Parts: sequence; structure tokens; C-alpha cells
Amino acid sequence: EKDGKIVYESGICDDYLDEVYPEKPLYPKDPHQKATMRMLMERFGKVVSTFYGLRAAGEDEAKKQEKIKEFMTALQPFEEALVGKFFGGDDLSMLDVHTWPWFERMEISRSQGQDLLQKFPKLSAWRDNMLNHETVKATFLPPDIHAKFVESYIKQQPDYDVGL
Repeated sequence: EKDGKIVYESGICDDYLDEVYPEKPLYPKDPHQKATMRMLMERFGKVVSTFYGLRAAGEDEAKKQEKIKEFMTALQPFEEALVGKFFGGDDLSMLDVHTWPWFERMEISRSQGQDLLQKFPKLSAWRDNMLNHETVKATFLPPDIHAKFVESYIKQQPDYDVGL
């Protein structure tokens, strides 16, 4: 919400904020690099859906293993896309800020002893870079807050105010 006007949906908010605050653009200037970043942002939906599927698998070990495999497959393009400290190189990019909230949610599993990024060395390093970035430090929500939200979401009663 800005000046009494509301914008919603993650990708639309991303674009809106990038235009409203042009002094520090998050998209690359090169049109092909920007398109590639946007394609990855679209593709990230598969990571999100498999993450929720994994969390919903509960104690069903066979289902859980199937969802982990799907999740790993969905993450692979992001491991391959990392060429620097962040997706945009040395500086945060739109892909970093667009995907980070979901990686922050993945910290639920890590806090429970399962590092979902263990087989992804670039993404693991990226996660550490993000956790140490001033922007993330200022907005980070701990895994227990995310776990409460995910649990409410899986029960089809999402508590959007959890942690407030």
C-alpha cells in the first residue's frame, strides 16, 4: 500500500516497486538477461508448490521421498542459474528478492534437522549470503513463525497475521 493505493500479487508488486524506486533497479538492463530472470521467476512456482506438497506429506515416508525428489528437480535450474554471490552477480536482483521469502520458509526444515539445500552448493552459499544481507536481516522471520503459517495453510485456514 502506498498513497492509499493497493497493489498485490508478488510479481506485480516486484515490478511496481522496481518502477517506484528506480534509483536502485533490481532487473538487469539487458533485455535478454531480464527476460531470463523473469522466466526463472515464473518457473519458481514449481518450487513453491512442491515445497507445500512436501510439508503436507506429513509422516507418510513414501510420499515425503517422492515430494523431496520433485522439490530437488524444481530447484536444479536455480542452482544452475547462480553465477555469483546473488542471482544478479554481486548485487541483489529481482530474482533474489522474489524467491527469498520461499527460501526463508525452507528454514523450517533446516531448523528441524533437514537441510533441503544440502545437495545444492551454490544455493547453500547464496542462502548464507542472503541471510547476511542487511535487507534480509531487517525483515527475517524465524522458522517457527513460518511453520505456524504453513501449518495453517495446509489445514486450509491460512493465518496471514501469524507473527504480527
